This record gives sequence, structure tokens and C-alpha cells, in this order.
Amino acid sequence: MIELASTMGLASLAQGADQRCEASLIWVATAELNMRQQLAALFANVDLHCDPTFDILLEVYVGLRSGKLRTPGAIASTTGVPGSSITRWIKLLERRGFLQRHKDEIDGRRIFLTLTADAHALVEQALETIASSRPPADGAQTPTPGLFFSR
Repeated sequence: MIELASTMGLASLAQGADQRCEASLIWVATAELNMRQQLAALFANVDLHCDPTFDILLEVYVGLRSGKLRTPGAIASTTGVPGSSITRWIKLLERRGFLQRHKDEIDGRRIFLTLTADAHALVEQALETIASSRPPADGAQTPTPGLFFSR
């Protein structure tokens, strides 16, 4: 992962979001990733695999919103998708118009992934749905649905 400001001027992708709303969505996305990783481990115990497309989109989203772009290798590592399969899933998401690849200006061999505008909207809609459907597990403050954005 690399800081957004140091690569290709992509910092503008993360600008303009309300800090409180952004933090809430990152919290929901991180919680969802953790839950999905636990489910993937559970299913792996019985030799089954979960569909990694949403995991990949969440990883890219968290990377963009937290200011650290994700590489395909980093995504493979955190999602548990084998390196031999991550390329296939990323190509599928590219063809469907959800992901874009960007070469690192410093090291042209390295590729970073970003969401398209449609994918970004889809992931945020999914996170709103997830946040609104889950009660707080430990009494912690849960992000209030509909308050994430001031559009």
C-alpha cells in the first residue's frame, strides 16, 4: 500500500468527503471485511470458498478512503484469494466496469487499483445497507443510516 498523495495525483479521488461520514463508512467496511474473512476461514475448513468480488471491492474502497492504494498482491494477501485467481477476478471486475488499474509513477511495474464511480456508489450503497441492518454488538455507537453523506 502506498500513500495516495505520492502516486499519480489520485488524491483527488478521496477529497471532498465529510470526515465523520468517511470514518463511519471505513468502520463499516473494515468490520465487513473482518466478518467476511472469518466466514471465508470457516468455509475453507469444509473446502468451500466464498465469492471474492465484494471482498476485492471492499479492499479497494478501504484503500481509497483511508489514503492507501491497494495492489493486486496486497488484496490477494488480505482476502485470501490465491495469486493465481486474483488476476482473473480483477479482470472480471475491470470488464464489468468496477475497477481500474493505474501504474505507479515511481515504479512502473507496480499496479494500483481504484474503483470506478459506479463501483464506488455501489459499495457505499452496500455499506449503507449493511450498517442499517446490524445492531451494535457491544453497545458501541453504530453509524446511523442515511447520515453518511450530505449529497
